[in-house]
Amino acid sequence: SSQLNQAFGNYNSPLIKELVHVIIRQILIYVYLKLTENQINSITPLTHSDNSLLWNFYDLIDRHVHKEKNIAFYAENLKTTPRRLASLTKKAVSKSPKELITEGLIKKANQKLLYSNSSIKQIAWELGFNDENNFSALYHKKTGSRPSEIRNKQENT
Repeated sequence: SSQLNQAFGNYNSPLIKELVHVIIRQILIYVYLKLTENQINSITPLTHSDNSLLWNFYDLIDRHVHKEKNIAFYAENLKTTPRRLASLTKKAVSKSPKELITEGLIKKANQKLLYSNSSIKQIAWELGFNDENNFSALYHKKTGSRPSEIRNKQENT
């Protein structure tokens, strides 16, 4: 019981929170890939190396999307070509690399909106946007909500 209380007490530490988020994120990526693999592999099986490449692409997006949105950056880091990456993502998840990068960006935005006290302008800057309006427009286009609505929802719960 005291260990459980101590564990919950430590959850407020930014380092512990980040570690928990990384672990959960990796588990969710793994589950997502496994579910996708089972659905799509009955039609077009992915090789082990393709699965590995896709996993690494998701991981790179998660680590670099705040500063890199260019497909060429990811392809180069994965030691492949943008064309091969596009072919793989279309085959595996029926999406383009750009769509997956944007999804990763929206995921990061949600994390920051829900779990940080940073202003929306600061979040936009942290995610590589020079203008808060560009960030808000993209966010709204992809989610149907404005960043301020997400922030207000969080504050009211």
